Amino acid sequence: MSLTSILFQFLHCNFGGQHFESPHFDGCSFESCKIQGVNFNDSSFRECRFIGVIEDTTFNGLYHKKPTGFKILDRVQICKKQWKNKLLQKERKKRLS
Repeated sequence: MSLTSILFQFLHCNFGGQHFESPHFDGCSFESCKIQGVNFNDSSFRECRFIGVIEDTTFNGLYHKKPTGFKILDRVQICKKQWKNKLLQKERKKRLS
């Protein structure tokens, strides 16, 4: 069963080292959360916002175990960020182009 989170505001949450199993986040805000070593490879985000540091974290839909019909990153804002991982910087740049 996949998880769908709609219009949640995550404040100061610790997602460090987590792996997400097919969740879809819609209209969610991640503010000042610990997003370090997170595997979002099987996740999708629509109209979400990240505010804060993202470190050694991957957003990559190539590893979806089953088709979800959602885009991996659809109208996602990453604000006031500090990218700590060069690979992630390249992924972000590629998605924006």
